[in-house]
Amino acid sequence: MKLDLQPGMLDMCVLAMLERQDSFAFEIASTLVQRANWPEGQLYPLLRRMMHAGWISEYLVETDDHHRRKYFRIEYKGRDALGDMRQGRPTLAETIHQVVWGEVLA
Repeated sequence: MKLDLQPGMLDMCVLAMLERQDSFAFEIASTLVQRANWPEGQLYPLLRRMMHAGWISEYLVETDDHHRRKYFRIEYKGRDALGDMRQGRPTLAETIHQVVWGEVLA
């Protein structure tokens, strides 16, 4: 099932992915395009905004074929922001349940 995410949820998804492991932009974009129907062109502006906020940082890794790949990692401010986002939003399952059945999950 493809899902159109609200703008704030994109921040949460990217931070959650980076919380699990450092990643490069193409890998992040591919995951979000496949699983959430997210427009790939929005990734770099989002990453720049997150870097300016101090939520993430970047570093270069040289590959076996001597190319450099830019990786992103979550920083302490990003972990704090992710924690706030997780507390402030119901899960997607909770939201769907509220809409479909008109009741809040316990």
